[in-house]
Amino acid sequence: MKYFAIINKKADIIHQLNALAHMSLGLGHQLSDESSHFHDYIDGSGGIHPNISMYPFIIYSSKNSNQIKRIKAELIALECRHTNFLHTMLEGGHEEQVKQTREIDSENLEYIGLCGRSNDESVLALLKKLSLYR
Repeated sequence: MKYFAIINKKADIIHQLNALAHMSLGLGHQLSDESSHFHDYIDGSGGIHPNISMYPFIIYSSKNSNQIKRIKAELIALECRHTNFLHTMLEGGHEEQVKQTREIDSENLEYIGLCGRSNDESVLALLKKLSLYR
């Protein structure tokens, strides 16, 4: 099992971080009904470091929004659970963001990132085509 995020390197760093946070929360909510193997780590002083996944979380970079769109289409075909973050989710409050997203056709949406979890070999092969985020 592997968690993954794909971040559009053309986006501003603050937007990349914002997208990663929102997508991670969204994916966690999608998977809340499944065992995700989270553990509390306890240090030598007895301090608790709670809810850390035993699975790796790999962050990849995309060249642009279109690369994320293509990967999203492939993930849908492979029935891989995922979430994504769009440029329309950056400005205004929640209601304004929902309205902006609804007013733009899919082909005109700009992707900031995508996040998912899989152990399917086809998905993992798709991810190997990407570069690690640096």
